[in-house]
Amino acid sequence: MRTCRNGLVMGASIVLAAVVLGACGDDGDGGTSAQSSSGGSLSCPMSQPTACPPVASTYCADTTSDVNNCGGCGVKCGDGQACSESACVCPPTIPDACSQGGTTICTNLATDPEHCGTCDNACATPQVCAEGTCDVVCEPQQTKCPASGGQPAYCASLDTAKDCGACGNACALDHDCSGAEGSLECVVCVPSVASATDELPTPPAGWKITCLTTPCPIVRCGELTFWVYSDVENESFFGVTGYDAQNNLVKGPVMVTGDRYISSITLDPGTETANLIGQNGGTGVQVPWSMFRLP
Repeated sequence: MRTCRNGLVMGASIVLAAVVLGACGDDGDGGTSAQSSSGGSLSCPMSQPTACPPVASTYCADTTSDVNNCGGCGVKCGDGQACSESACVCPPTIPDACSQGGTTICTNLATDPEHCGTCDNACATPQVCAEGTCDVVCEPQQTKCPASGGQPAYCASLDTAKDCGACGNACALDHDCSGAEGSLECVVCVPSVASATDELPTPPAGWKITCLTTPCPIVRCGELTFWVYSDVENESFFGVTGYDAQNNLVKGPVMVTGDRYISSITLDPGTETANLIGQNGGTGVQVPWSMFRLP
């Protein structure tokens, strides 16, 4: 800013020599500096009437509107804030002030998922903040399931084992959600053969994974996955072992004699049996479908 001395113009205002005896300039803190040439007290113009700091003043400021000296010398407003009537305020679109990382930020508590309703109240994924409340917005084909048991509200299609026909109606691990829309229910699972592509479980003591084909054949039924293990001593029998979706052991190993080293698995819906085919080949060892369900 241009310096002023003995009545020179500063901006649009004439600063009289009788008021400001020294040089005037930008002090870097948002105010205007005015140093008395005689070393006396600092006199400030009407547009910036406050001398800052109060002791040994070095600049002038308008503490009613200066974001670097809002309400007092050196009081700085946060990012996005303005100084109005000596107070730091946020703009109308983001009117709420919250502390974040040691600084003040402007936000909207009605819509901000990180500060929903109150500062630091973060919504859980995939919730959104609507009118200051964390909530979920579901697709047209989904149902909004209410919060329950400490769990937040969520969206569901109501045709899964977790929400079969109704929110929270979970099927047993060896059941599927089946039926027409409007009449879905949990029914005993029907086994199916699959290839092992997920993380391999750790076999129980005395058993090992030995497959003559890659990837290993497995059986899925409901939420269960069954592996056909072999004996670590290479004896001629299998160990049928079931796990849940988190690879927790839930059944077995159930010993099935007659073969070892699984090669393939076939299913017969007519007799509801499965053939475990190993090193001996042929039709393998026959077991009932109940082998792949819980007791």
